[in-house]
Order: sequence, then C-alpha cells, then structure tokens
Amino acid sequence: MAYLETIEKIGLDADIRQPSTFLLDNFFPRVRETNKKKIQIDLLMDDRRLAPFAMPNTQGKPVADQGWEAREFEPAYVKMVNLIKPEDLICPLPGEAINGDRSPAERRDIKLMEWRLKHEASLKNRLEWMASQILLNGNVVIDGDDYPSVTLNFNRDPLHNIALAGGALWTNPSSTPLQDINQWNVQMQKSKFGGKVTDIIFGSDAWGAFKMHQDAMDERKVDYRGTSMLIESSRLEDIEGDYVGTLDGRTRLWLYSECYVDDTGTEKPFVDPDCVVLISRPRFNGIQCYGFISDMDYLNPTQLFTKEVETENPSGITIISQSAPLLVPYRPNASFKAQVI
Repeated sequence: MAYLETIEKIGLDADIRQPSTFLLDNFFPRVRETNKKKIQIDLLMDDRRLAPFAMPNTQGKPVADQGWEAREFEPAYVKMVNLIKPEDLICPLPGEAINGDRSPAERRDIKLMEWRLKHEASLKNRLEWMASQILLNGNVVIDGDDYPSVTLNFNRDPLHNIALAGGALWTNPSSTPLQDINQWNVQMQKSKFGGKVTDIIFGSDAWGAFKMHQDAMDERKVDYRGTSMLIESSRLEDIEGDYVGTLDGRTRLWLYSECYVDDTGTEKPFVDPDCVVLISRPRFNGIQCYGFISDMDYLNPTQLFTKEVETENPSGITIISQSAPLLVPYRPNASFKAQVI
C-alpha cells in the first residue's frame, strides 16, 4: 500500500547583499547630469613661484600666467534588458506557498520590481568597478559584446603606478612599508595636480603583509572619531569598507575586500589583494557624470532610466534600463597605486 508524503515550506533564506559603493560614495561623491555629447574639465595650474624681489623705485616686471588645461571625455553607455513571459508567471515564486497563493498578475508585478532592483544593483556594481579602475590604473577600459573597446585615459603620471620587487616586497621582513608610504606621499605632493595623502586603501593580502611589520603597527592608531567626514552612506560596521586606523593621526587606513562577478561569472575583488591605493581625497575631487539617454521615450540625462515595453506576438513584457555613466577625477595625480606583494 502506497502512502502519500506531505511537505511544508517553512520560509525563504535569500543571500542578498546590497551592492558595495564604498569607492563611489567616498571618492566620487558629487553628481552631474548633462545632455551634451562630451564633458570638459578645465584645470588651472598651481602657482608655487616665489614673489620676485625688486627695488621700490624700479618698474616691476610682468609675471607670465601659468596657464590652464582642458580635458574632455565622452560617457560610456550601459543597457540592461530582460524579458518576462506569461509562462514565467504560472509557477509559485520563491517564498510563496507550495501550491501558490498569488495570481499571475501579482507575480508579474513582483518580477517587474525585482528586475528593476537588479538593474539598479548591476549599475551600482559597474560604477564601483569604474571607480576602482580609475583609482588603481588611472584609466578605464570600456568594452563589451556590442561595444568596441575604448580606453578612457585620465593621463595619470605613469610613475604613480608601481610594483615592488625582490627584497622591497612587503612580505620580506626587511622591507620598509612606512618608508615606502612616506616616499610615495612626497612623490604625490610634488606631482602636477597631485596632493598630500589622506587615505590609504589596502587590498586584503597587502593589509596582511603590512601587519607583519611591528614598526608599522606601532605607528597605527585606531580611533573611530573623525571618520564620519569620509563615511556618510557607509557605516563602520558595514563589511564593504573596514576602517583599520590612522597613520600620523591624519591618514586614514581602509581594508577593502568586496567583490563583483564579471561577464564570465568569475568573482573578482574591486581592489587587487596585492595592492595599496593612496589618495588625496580633497584634491582627487572625483565626480559622477551622467549623459543623455538615447531613447525616444526619454531623451534627457539621468542616472538610470527604466521602462517597460509590452509585446503582442509573442506576448511578453521587456524591461529595459539604460545609463550613460562617466566617472571623472579632476586630479588623477592625487592618487597612486603600488603592488606590494
């Protein structure tokens, strides 16, 4: 004699984390929207010349203007498309009762909202990736299946991208991380449109190597006061950016090991585990720019435009999200990357 089995669904446990926007929020905090094809930034040269001496009864000599630079960039373009078909709305959704307690129309509305949220999260991941590439390399390579490869080069000094070798690697007990950081700080300050280091971001392995040096840890101070000026949308207890102290009472230290999933499905860290990034936050002055949406239903600039398009044959709803993002550092030389292990 056969017996029927019974089953009860007791709940849903979804592993859903908010996208990490630590780099985006803290080093590209300003937002600008434009309906122009390109974005231009004008930079005035720093004037560090000494005032000339002159006799009070002689005519002064004119001092030449230091000049300025104009840099222009064109935003990238992002488009996300998903199709919802009638047959997708027949079966119960995750968390729903086993036999289903929602109508197909209710499931349609839920799936539309889910895709909107997924598109928003996907864009945030892309922006965080762009922020990491600019801080690490001083440029961003834009490519895709239907997108010709383009490198947005912000002309950071090539000497601001170095790799240690041999005995200088921080995994070597005789290496000198503090001296390295001081040297890079001086180099950044001397660079054209550079600045004094205010923040250091460690990849996971780089932080482990730094901690091996007792002199470095002796110089580190852990004081959570004063971090709110930098962290506004990220609380200290959040996992995306861990505050691990200061050097010299001013330079904030951060451990950042958050990851993204690339187009091949591979999980990768936003910041190379072997690297450290030095930043002069007020001088770097990053900005998020959003360009014109190339869609007849909108034709305006915005951070993200999403629309739903119903099709008749076959029946379905296509949800489309579009953005034209460009992250721009006003002074790319106010950042520096070193591969330390």
